[in-house]
Amino acid sequence: MPQHKHIIIDAPGEQRNYTRPPGGGSSEFRIPQRDRRAHARGLLSDVNQSRCNAEAQAEETGHTICDLCLEIIGEQDYKLKIESLEALRSGIEVRSVKCIDNQIHATIYIPEGKLVNFVRKIERYENENYARGRQRPKNEDLVAVISGIRFPVLRSFWNDDENLFPSSNTERIWWEVWIRVEPSENTDDAFASFVATTSDSNLRIGQHAIKFPERLVFLAYGSAQEWTQIFVPLLDRIAEFRKAKEIPTEYIRLSAHDQRSFVNNLADRVVLPDANAPAVCLLLKLTDLTPQGVFPGVE
Repeated sequence: MPQHKHIIIDAPGEQRNYTRPPGGGSSEFRIPQRDRRAHARGLLSDVNQSRCNAEAQAEETGHTICDLCLEIIGEQDYKLKIESLEALRSGIEVRSVKCIDNQIHATIYIPEGKLVNFVRKIERYENENYARGRQRPKNEDLVAVISGIRFPVLRSFWNDDENLFPSSNTERIWWEVWIRVEPSENTDDAFASFVATTSDSNLRIGQHAIKFPERLVFLAYGSAQEWTQIFVPLLDRIAEFRKAKEIPTEYIRLSAHDQRSFVNNLADRVVLPDANAPAVCLLLKLTDLTPQGVFPGVE
C-alpha cells in the first residue's frame, strides 16, 4: 500500500471578521399548526400529571423525590429543539435523546425548585408574542413541536437499539449504565453513592467505571424488574442505559502464538483497496486496545 503524507498547513492563519451566512436556516424548521392556548394548557396539564405521578411513586416506594425528570415527546415527523429544552444556569439539562418511528424523545433533568423555569416557557408561548416581525408566540419553535410530556419510565432512558431492550421484565442482561456527575463532585463519591443506593437490590454493579466530563459509565447485571424496584431514588443520577456489548477478552487472554494465528487468519481474508483509495489514520491510546481500557473484570 502506498505511503501518504500527513496534511501540513505551512501558511500562517488569516484573521477575518465574522459574517453571518445568508438565509439563517430558520425557514427550514417546520412547526405544526396549533391552537396555542389549547396546546399550552394540554402541556401544562401533562407537567402537573407528571409531578403527581412522581409523588405517587415516591410514596409507594418510601423514597423522597426532590428533583424531577420529564420525558419530552416531539411531534411525529418534526424536529425537536433539543438545545432549547436546556437551561444550564438553572441546572435543567438534557439527559438523553432518541428517535422512535420518526418521533424524538428527550429526557430532561430538572433540579428541585426549578420546574417553574420550564413551565414559564410554556406559559410565555401561550400568552406572549415576539415584539418584532409578524405576531407569533414566544418559544413557538420549542413548544409547538412538543406532542406530550410525561413522567419517565425505565425505558425512557434506554438509548440503544429498541430491539436490544430485554424481551421480558425478568430477563437478566449486562447493562451499560451512564450516570450524571456534578462538575464540582468527586467521581468516586458519585459512584459510591450509586452503589450504596443499589445495595439492597439484586443488581450486580461492576467495580470499574470509565470517567467522562459530567458522566460515569460502568456495567451492571440484572433485569428490568430489578431496576424498576429502585428506579425512583436513582432518578437524580441516571442519564441513560444501553446494552453492554461483547468485548475481546477471550482473544486478549490467548497466548502470543494463538493471537498471531488469529491475526494471520484475518490478514488472509482482507481484501486490500486499490492504490488511489482514501487513507484514514486512527490514533489510539494503548489502553484502548485492552479490556482494562474498556470494562475490566467483566466476563
